[in-house]
Amino acid sequence: MRRLSNHNTMAFNLENYLSENPPARERKWRNHAIGTILRRKYGIEDFITQSSMAELLKDFSSMSRQWRKILMDNPHLRGEDYQEKADLMAHKRSELGYKN
Repeated sequence: MRRLSNHNTMAFNLENYLSENPPARERKWRNHAIGTILRRKYGIEDFITQSSMAELLKDFSSMSRQWRKILMDNPHLRGEDYQEKADLMAHKRSELGYKN
């Protein structure tokens, strides 16, 4: 397995989880897997069920996509930092080790 640098703990944890849990590699189990990781990270296993967490993540993903679409279609609703997106994305991609 390829080792990630320590500065990218989230990616390291995700890669380990995927390596150790082959069913999680299936697209249909993505929210379930991410929910498991987050429930453990924040110690909330006793407060939210796995199925509720998966539904929460599904709703979050859908709302996030709709949010971006609405802002793209309605410039008057954009915040002052909207134009900074390209720079922020480039910085984050570089930080995560993506190549141009």
